[in-house]
Amino acid sequence: MEYFLSDLSDLLQAGIDIDAALCALSSRAIKRGSFANVLRERVRQGQSLASGFSVLSFPDIIVRILRLGEWTGDLSHALTKAAHYLEIKRLRRERLVRVLSYPMVLTIFCFAVTQLLASVVLPEFYHMYESLGVPLSKSTELLFYLGRVIAWGLPRMLIALIVLCIVFVVLYRSKRAKMIQLPFSHGPLMRWFTLLQAKQSMEVLAFLLQGGLDLLTSLTYMAEMNSAGLASEWSLVVHDVSLGMSLSEVLKDRTALPQLIIDTLEMAEKTGDLPGSAHRLSSYYTRTVDQKTERFFHLLEPVSTAILGLIIGFATLLFMLPMMNLIRQLS
Repeated sequence: MEYFLSDLSDLLQAGIDIDAALCALSSRAIKRGSFANVLRERVRQGQSLASGFSVLSFPDIIVRILRLGEWTGDLSHALTKAAHYLEIKRLRRERLVRVLSYPMVLTIFCFAVTQLLASVVLPEFYHMYESLGVPLSKSTELLFYLGRVIAWGLPRMLIALIVLCIVFVVLYRSKRAKMIQLPFSHGPLMRWFTLLQAKQSMEVLAFLLQGGLDLLTSLTYMAEMNSAGLASEWSLVVHDVSLGMSLSEVLKDRTALPQLIIDTLEMAEKTGDLPGSAHRLSSYYTRTVDQKTERFFHLLEPVSTAILGLIIGFATLLFMLPMMNLIRQLS
């Protein structure tokens, strides 16, 4: 997808009109050509380019970025920004898959071995104890009990986890932002989600203001776009700003954006450089989110490896202790 957007942006920056650019792209690879044909038909019917991308099932944020470009008259820049967003998202997804693939394979193997030990091997040991008339020690009896609990609970826990993941994905794709925000209501997750909201809000505000729109119109578009999942908050901001209140004062009362944004925009209102300040805030929070994402990836692999080590150690203990105890009793 990002290559199609980049190619279209390059053609527009070269001075080619949108219809000719889409016509040129229609002769490319099959997938890009089908994209271009659908978009060209939409544009010739008098519809916006953003509506054509929404029909092609592009991510909603891409449609919003392109709609911003149409509003500001800088469509080529919007296409470049959208292509960059898709590229960053693809690289992060590929890195996440690369980091998680090895631990996930080991996790599945460990769960399978643990389930096999708990449901097959330990019951055989238990029957062996009974047939030989060997008394069970407290530790061995506890291990047999844990094995029964694991044999009963592990498959159900995995099913519940799969169902929970499916529900989360469905809610995310249905854009029920308030329900998705529930897990982010405390601690580090809340701080991460606040940074993400700040990044998205400042990106959109800077894009609109640098495109030549006035502040009130920009805030109105942000409310219509449900920017960062804060549609109701931005509607209240639009109302208060239209009454003559300053943007920094309204954001402090109406939103949960970081104090750094409030202070910076308050200074920008005094200096008259609101577009530049919004752009600098956008760059700062983009770097901050990227740094925290990198830190998460760096911690993910060793933490997952440590958890797998604990699972393997427990499975080994579950298997070896009854056997060692049986040998000791028989000797």
